Amino acid sequence: MVLMGSWASLVSAASEPSVIQITPEELENYEFEIEETPFEVSSPSIGQRYIFDRSRRTVRDLLARTIGSTRLTEDESDLSRLQVLIDRRAIRKADVETWQALGVVFGDVLVGAHGLKWVMYEDELGASKALQWRDTANFVFPVTVFSKRVQFNESIDVASIYANISADIEAFKEAANRPRMPARQQTEQFEIEL
Repeated sequence: MVLMGSWASLVSAASEPSVIQITPEELENYEFEIEETPFEVSSPSIGQRYIFDRSRRTVRDLLARTIGSTRLTEDESDLSRLQVLIDRRAIRKADVETWQALGVVFGDVLVGAHGLKWVMYEDELGASKALQWRDTANFVFPVTVFSKRVQFNESIDVASIYANISADIEAFKEAANRPRMPARQQTEQFEIEL
């Protein structure tokens, strides 16, 4: 008897749909569960700002040795300088620190072009240097943009990466500027007898 009861429950469980089916009208009013990852944002400390400056000096020194110029303007003209360093293989693949220094300079270009600011972003995975737009939950993580590509043997086209990230930044700026619907309030329902 126990075996039959178990079989019956397996049959009934298997016949129930595993996906909830709702009508388009129900979908319009459906409230999706949003699982937000908690994070904290802070301004870079004095020590962290020193690390940013050291990264910029590293790139300037590399530019001086490679092309004879230490000029960084924190605008789009820096992108071609970074590409020259990459194309001339001025950085060893295993030199993660210098690849990340390039990411800091790349981030400075994004700051200048899009009005972002450097912050320290911390979540359950750890702390990262990031760029934030205003005081929103919109972040860009430029420091590892090159080192990750090198790690996975991907080619690096600085202008293309910049264009893609810039498009994403413009999209979240546009989304943040759209008018928002007021928060949905719980209302009481009344029955009216006629």
